[in-house]
This record gives sequence, C-alpha cells and structure tokens, in this order.
Amino acid sequence: MSVEAIKQKLLKDAELEASKIIEEAKLDAANIIKEAVKKGEKLKEEIISDAKVEGDKIRLSIVTPAKLEAKKQILEAKRELLSKIFEGLSEDKIEENEIKVARFLYG
Repeated sequence: MSVEAIKQKLLKDAELEASKIIEEAKLDAANIIKEAVKKGEKLKEEIISDAKVEGDKIRLSIVTPAKLEAKKQILEAKRELLSKIFEGLSEDKIEENEIKVARFLYG
C-alpha cells in the first residue's frame, strides 16, 4: 500500500468519524433542545398558575372590603329608616317589634 493510499484511507476514516461525531452532536443538541422546551413549558405553566393565585389574592383584597362597605351602608340606611319609623313611638311599642326589627336589619 502506497503512502498516498494510506493517506486517502486515513482521510476517509477521519471523515467517517467526523460525520459520526457530527450526527451524534446533532442528536445530543436535539435532545437538549427538547428538554429545554419541556422545562420552559413547565416553567411557563408554573408562572401562569402563580399569577392566577396572586391575581385572585389581589382581587379578594379589593372586593372584600368593598362588599363590607356596601353592607355597612345598607345597614346604616336600614337603621336610619327604622329610627324615623319608631320616632315618637312608646318604648312598649318599640320593644314589641324588636324581633321584627332585628330580622329587618340583619336579614
């Protein structure tokens, strides 16, 4: 076997080995990308879930006081109405209607 033939054989073997290494690297890169996409999707879902929980907390922190304030205003309006109704009535008449008044005020 001549030197040129040996050179050609070594070159061909090196090219085959290089091709094999490149293909393996491409497969590894594809697997790495696939795993990164999976992790990214999982992280995205976690972030969305956390954001929903936080949004619900914020919504409740706004809505709850507003509901309480509305109930207070309704109760105050009922008290004012009852005060006007019972104005001038005797204590006996007021006491007779206490249960009705409580039901009216507190539902």
